[in-house]
Amino acid sequence: MLGIGLTIGGAALAGADAAQQDGWYLSGPVERNQSTGYALTAPSLVIDPGQAGLPGAPPLSELASIRVQVSSVVPGQDIFVGIGEASAVSAYLDGVPHDSMGDFSWPIDGERPGTFSGTPGETDSPAGERAPAKPAGEDFWAASASGLGTQEITWDLQPGRWSLVVMNADASRPVWADVQAGARSQLLGPAGQAN
Repeated sequence: MLGIGLTIGGAALAGADAAQQDGWYLSGPVERNQSTGYALTAPSLVIDPGQAGLPGAPPLSELASIRVQVSSVVPGQDIFVGIGEASAVSAYLDGVPHDSMGDFSWPIDGERPGTFSGTPGETDSPAGERAPAKPAGEDFWAASASGLGTQEITWDLQPGRWSLVVMNADASRPVWADVQAGARSQLLGPAGQAN
């Protein structure tokens, strides 16, 4: 999850055969993430197409998209995943304890034990005591999904600064989720092949 930007960049360099796996999405490993706060966030992704002056260049949204799959580790817990403009996400989480996915993540088949460490109130997340509103009720998400079991969003890249957020659907704490990100691009593989 930490490597959304790197995954996208790596996808552009990977061979077409690798890109065709998993429905054309080149996916990173599933990582287990935890926060004693109310949300998990990925580092903001800045997308600058750098092709404004190229006549005939296709829109960025036609060149690449990302997919994020999220499931709660806690049985019976509905999960939420959303991508929104970084400024709107920052305002939504202002004063809300939350953590970066880089702080508490590891591959689920790795050696780190699969137990939740810490209790609410012991997070290293930004200071604050405010509880957020339920995320699905907010209108700034460019793509979002919420519910029980694995939730998936796909999003065509758009210029701007974007943030990914994972929360419990009821905006409760702590948050404990498995996350997998992938990317696909028309730059990979012959254009005429089916998805």
